[in-house]
Amino acid sequence: MQITKLDLPGGPAVEVFEAALPAGTTTVTLWRLADGRQHQVRGAIQKAVAGELAHIDHEVPLGTDTVYRVECFDAAGTRIALTDGASVLVDVNGLWVHNPLDPNGGVDCFFRGNAVFPVHAPNTGETQWGPGLKAGIFMAGTQRGITDIDLSLEVETIVNRDKVITMLGRGEKDLPPILCFRFGSDHKIPLPRPFFAAVPNYGLNDIDVRYGGDITHFDGVGNEVLPPAPGLFIPLLTYAHVNAVYDTYLKAKQDNLTYGELNRRYDLTMQ
Repeated sequence: MQITKLDLPGGPAVEVFEAALPAGTTTVTLWRLADGRQHQVRGAIQKAVAGELAHIDHEVPLGTDTVYRVECFDAAGTRIALTDGASVLVDVNGLWVHNPLDPNGGVDCFFRGNAVFPVHAPNTGETQWGPGLKAGIFMAGTQRGITDIDLSLEVETIVNRDKVITMLGRGEKDLPPILCFRFGSDHKIPLPRPFFAAVPNYGLNDIDVRYGGDITHFDGVGNEVLPPAPGLFIPLLTYAHVNAVYDTYLKAKQDNLTYGELNRRYDLTMQ
């Protein structure tokens, strides 16, 4: 397995490339392990393949070792293999935020003031007192995710302000207000990497834009949630990018040895 670090407009990412999947593999699920948590990689769940896998993980955790493995299935849906793991460390600083359904629209920004403190992950249990007991008995319930956490942000450009507005579903894209927060090596925050949260009521505060500046604050409180539609995301490379560079299939074929190679021409998205 080959893992390549990518510096994309929507933030740091990696490409996971497996050139030789086991014979009989028709679909795969890509798994990611980081900080003791294992997740299926969005957009690579029961993904149809033809001998190889090339997938960009826009949600690779930052500042921690991450291991990828490929689970392989045959045409009947039976698991036939689990590949050896390959690891990568994307050792960058800062904070990147994007909407899971539109990872290409990510922004680099900052947590504001007292954001991400304190961190609450409540248990739904309750304490009961029996006859004659001075100390109560705690009846444990369900451990919840992180709740009511301050996720206030600061962006320093008008472009990034508009991107945040879009990722909240207030722009031209109909997106749910669920965000993926990825913080780098300089953030010693006791939150999962990456951290998904629903923030339905971000308040936009114009700090100095009206006076010719560029700083905008987004104030809001969120709750940890699962990302939406785990099998879906907006791809980085599309037919539109290919067609904009090659006006015929023959020219595309002459410039790329295989379809798999063409499928990895991420540079075409920058043209």
